[in-house]
Amino acid sequence: MGQSLRGKTTRLRTHFGLHELASAGRVRMYDLEQAMSWKQPFLQALEESDRQKLGELVYASERAIFLRQQELKNSSDHHEERSEMSVAEVALQTIRTHKLGCLG
Repeated sequence: MGQSLRGKTTRLRTHFGLHELASAGRVRMYDLEQAMSWKQPFLQALEESDRQKLGELVYASERAIFLRQQELKNSSDHHEERSEMSVAEVALQTIRTHKLGCLG
């Protein structure tokens, strides 16, 4: 199971990397900065091994995702970012369950 989670973590890091956003070329700087507001703590959580810091990063990631979702609530754009946030939420729940031992 540990190896499986590690493989998923590697794929998520690659998927949510800065190069993905920047390579699109059509992404405005403001959009890039706003997307990174939740991606930065999320990517850090994928790397963190200290349980206390990991818990803090998971909380920070979930909060940042929630705030970004509120910003995009009335926008018909940002479909890719919305999809990425959904994937990130599932990954954070997996971290909560398997690495932090939290239920629900």
